[in-house]
Order: sequence, then C-alpha cells, then structure tokens
Amino acid sequence: MNTLHQILRLMKGTYNKAELYRDETVSEILNLKVEEIISDISEGKEQGLENLHRALYEIYICHFVSPWSEDVLDVNDLQILSIRTKLEKVWDKILEQKYESEIEQLANSQDFFNDLEKTIHNHKSGIDHELFSYLRESATLDDLREYIRQEGPFDLCFSDILCYLMPGIYGQKRIEIASNFWDEIGKGKEARTHRKLRISLMKALNIDEYEHIQNPAKYCWEELALANFYFKSSLNRKKNTQALGALLCVEMAVPGKMNYIYDGLKRVGLRDKDLVYVSEHSVVDIKHAQGWRDDVLTPLLEERPDLRTEVLKGVFGRLEVAGNVCDKLLKLMKEKKISSYQDRATV
Repeated sequence: MNTLHQILRLMKGTYNKAELYRDETVSEILNLKVEEIISDISEGKEQGLENLHRALYEIYICHFVSPWSEDVLDVNDLQILSIRTKLEKVWDKILEQKYESEIEQLANSQDFFNDLEKTIHNHKSGIDHELFSYLRESATLDDLREYIRQEGPFDLCFSDILCYLMPGIYGQKRIEIASNFWDEIGKGKEARTHRKLRISLMKALNIDEYEHIQNPAKYCWEELALANFYFKSSLNRKKNTQALGALLCVEMAVPGKMNYIYDGLKRVGLRDKDLVYVSEHSVVDIKHAQGWRDDVLTPLLEERPDLRTEVLKGVFGRLEVAGNVCDKLLKLMKEKKISSYQDRATV
C-alpha cells in the first residue's frame, strides 16, 4: 500500500479533488498511515523518519507554490492540519530530547552570542566537514550537480520564508529582514533576483527548476528534512523565533561553504557567468550574518531574554538536519550512488 506522502501527492489538485477531503475511507487510511509513521519512529526505524519528512514536505511545499497550481493540497483542511500537527509534535520531541542539555547550558551563558557563534562554527555541518573539501578538490561534475540539485528545496523558497517572518516584527528587526529580502529580489531588478540566478546555475547544470515541487521523491529525505525545518519554523507563528535562530545559522555558514562550491564548479568547467549565484552568496551573507546578530537577535533577546531557549531550538534543530545532509551527500558521492535519486520517478 502507498505511503502517506504518496497518498498526499495523489490528493493534490485542489480544484478537482475536493471530494477526497470528505471521504471517510480516505480519512481512515490517512490516520492509519500517520500512526504507522509514529510507531516506526518509536521503534527506532529510520524509515519512519523518512516517511515523516516526505509527508511533511508534501504539505509544506504547497505553501510555496502559486495558489492556482495543480500541485497544491487544501492545506487548511482539518484533516491535513491534523496530520501536520501530529507529525510536527513527534519531530519536535525528538529534537528537544536530543539537545535539551546543550540548549539549557547555552541559554544560561554569560557570553551568549560568542558561545553561540562557536557552537555554530564548530558543529560537524560546518566548513570543516569532509563534504566541502571533497566538492572543492575531488568531486566530479555529476557530484557537484547533485549537490546543487539537492539543495534546491530550501534555496528556491528562501525569499518566501523571509516573507512569512515579517508580519508583526517592526523597527530595526524588520528592516534587517527586509534588507535580506531586498537582496534576495535583486534590489528590484528581476535579472538579479537570487532565485533567477540560482535557476540560471541549475540550467547550466541541466537541473529541472520545478523538480522540488513536482517530484520530491528525487531528493534524499535528509535534504527534505533541512527544508522542512525552515518551513515548519516559518509557517508556524509560535515557532518563528526558532526560524530566526535557524537563519542566523545559515547566514553564518553559507559564505565559507560557497567559496568551496565555487572553486569546485570552476574546476569542472563552469564559467563565471554561470556562477553568479554562488559568488553573490559568498559576499552578501557575511553582511546578513552580522545583521541577524546585531539588528534582529540582539535587540530581541535584550527585550525578551526568556526567548533564548526558543532561538536555540532553532539553532540546534538546523544544525542537526544540516549535519545529516552533509553526511548523507558525502556517502552517496563516495559510494557513487547519486544516480539512485536522480532516476526516481514521481507517483
């Protein structure tokens, strides 16, 4: 029988499949599949985590496609909301139990931001992970193509995530988020929008720009989990503070990594004009990392020091999923198994 994410994909197409949301048999099957995932996770089965993230992704991504698209679910239907809530609670519990002591210790730090930066830079997902030196020095064109392709679900939705965070945040904090968004949309020039620059890089590497919407089976579940963490924390208002911590992580981590990616892509023959997306992020994200710290999180935590724990849940959650991605992609590349995802077909 189909897994939960496959059933959700079959339900997509709000305009001609509305009856599915009212069908009692469909509802029973969906509930059964959710319980199967929760049971598998409680028994320590990796397949449970994979099915959880593939199902959550099928729901989350519908918030990032055009409302008239045939690739949408009725995400406000109570059945879909119930599935999302149950799966999120299971995932949240896993992360909170794993990092409870680290979060408590860092939340009470007398030198909070310096200790926070050390935690981020010293994590295994950082620039010292073997994946990045491999991409710079040894990776084939196919390896580098796969790295860029797998990062698509998060990268292509980044500017949308910023939009979800701005309501209700004002003053300098809003200005910094808006400044980040302004850079994302090319300072008002369509040809310079980061999404367009990324799609240009994808075209140079022969990567389908709609694959993250139409065929998420082609991504490893760890990569979907990385995108899901940002989706969960930005779409859920009560978790927006976690999103701010996660975004501080990405702005601190990206510039150095992009230098490695740039060198690797140049080594296998890409031209400077194809690499504008990469070179741009090597520069602007340094500025935004400082902005997230000084203009968003510092004033926020001065006003509400009790929110340190929420910020840190975002930091450690993001570090967890990013570390898993690095491990998985390096393993796939070294074992020459990247084609196992490229060849997957949709439901």
